[in-house]
Amino acid sequence: CRSRLAMAASAASESPPGFISQRAARALQPALSYGKAFVDAQARPWSAEDPGGNIICSVAENKLTADMVHERISEAAGRAPVSTLYYPKGFRGTEEARTAVARMCTRTFMKGIDVNPGDLVMLAGAGAVLDTLFWSICGPGEGVLLPKPIYPAFLNDLEVRDSCVPVLFDLKEPGVKLWSRGHEEEEAAAVPPIPDQLDAAAAAAAARGVTVRVLLLAQPNNPTGTVYKRETIEAAIRWCMKHRIHLVSDEIYALSVWGEGAPEFVSTEVVARALALDLPRDQAEAVPQLVHTVFGFSKDWCASGLRVGVLHTRNATLLAVMDNYCYFHTASAHTLWALTQVLSDDAFVDAFVAENQRRMRNAYAGLSGALDAAGIPHVRACAAMFAFLDLRAGLKEDSWEGEDELWRALCAAGVLLSPGSACKADKPGYFRCCWAWVPPEALPMAVSRISALLDSRRKAEEVKQRILRIQVIDHQGISGGPYVTFVMCEGASSAAGPQAMQGGHRGGGMAFGAGNKLERFVPAL
Repeated sequence: CRSRLAMAASAASESPPGFISQRAARALQPALSYGKAFVDAQARPWSAEDPGGNIICSVAENKLTADMVHERISEAAGRAPVSTLYYPKGFRGTEEARTAVARMCTRTFMKGIDVNPGDLVMLAGAGAVLDTLFWSICGPGEGVLLPKPIYPAFLNDLEVRDSCVPVLFDLKEPGVKLWSRGHEEEEAAAVPPIPDQLDAAAAAAAARGVTVRVLLLAQPNNPTGTVYKRETIEAAIRWCMKHRIHLVSDEIYALSVWGEGAPEFVSTEVVARALALDLPRDQAEAVPQLVHTVFGFSKDWCASGLRVGVLHTRNATLLAVMDNYCYFHTASAHTLWALTQVLSDDAFVDAFVAENQRRMRNAYAGLSGALDAAGIPHVRACAAMFAFLDLRAGLKEDSWEGEDELWRALCAAGVLLSPGSACKADKPGYFRCCWAWVPPEALPMAVSRISALLDSRRKAEEVKQRILRIQVIDHQGISGGPYVTFVMCEGASSAAGPQAMQGGHRGGGMAFGAGNKLERFVPAL
């Protein structure tokens, strides 16, 4: 009995604080490393009335066309029937809402297929969809292939409850050049075929004892604001079907492809159905079981506060699992009713999507133009609400600590960006700019602040690297040693005369005999 009590006491002493469970202890870590800075900066946000306020570009939220959604959904919500106060007939979303969403998908980013309302699951946000989906298709300790740089919250989505193992890897598309300037050597390098890159990533995971169960793609991409080519998606589908691996396509920005001349966006579900006609029979039959699409209304519809996310899957077993799990993440019946009215209005849907893309295109044009004028390298975006910036020129040291110092300096200068470390960038010094949270007129000001900080650091480094010339000159008749040294900044006048230091070498200098001379260069302080 005493032994058991002692063991219990020992276990209690090693347990997490507050007597919470070991699994809950994972949630003590903030979901986003930069979340607190975002909250703090809102105490003084930028506005036309306060142009010295913080320009917040660290959170992926679209406010540009919120006025249209607010007006339309407020009108609809006021007519909600009393039935929205009661339990729905199922927890996967009301039949009316799923029917309206299926119609919207068929008319827009899933054009070319008939979306079945029965294949949809509507929950309280896309985060809830991802959490429930990965709980269902990937066990604890199993791997999820995730191309980097990544959407920062994916790690929390996969790890904090589901205990999945993110397997980060580089997925490069042959022939695709992303950067506005610089990176020429990197982009000119040969790129292996997509299946070879996936094979290598899965093999690296296996070498660590991790079995890959899922490939997760952000399409369009967060944080680069780009769209994968159809050939890339097809190659990923073929690879996943061959190896019986789930393919999850996060298409939360499907309706935010605004770039003129951008690659046509086609939902992975549409691509998979067309490709299935050319796949071996066993692989074609796996497509409905293994291909899943996630989207929602937070980003494309400027409505992150409504908390409505959607899963599309034709996996009947997975849908049966969702019938149970959805109880924990049910979307509000009142919200779904109002959303149904909005989505059933085809004229409004078409007008909103077109106007939102126009406003996003114009906002990005102002930002990218300012970045180009300032000489700041960035990925050429065509979708979503991101600019991926190369600010390595501002690093005081090439390390993640150096990036954190630069991020804090940017915050102090009134510009909040997402650090590259949160996006799992390959090297320190990259930052994600979420440009749809602020008014478009604030974006050139943000670039001006960034540029001013980089310029000040560049000038400070130039001063630091100005050369001090140390000359060792023989002087006759000075007792105590055959030479005298003096220091003079390069470019300074020698009229002021040398500062003599008699007798021996100083600061690592070297003694020379009469008639010898040494010039040594050291950084200026």
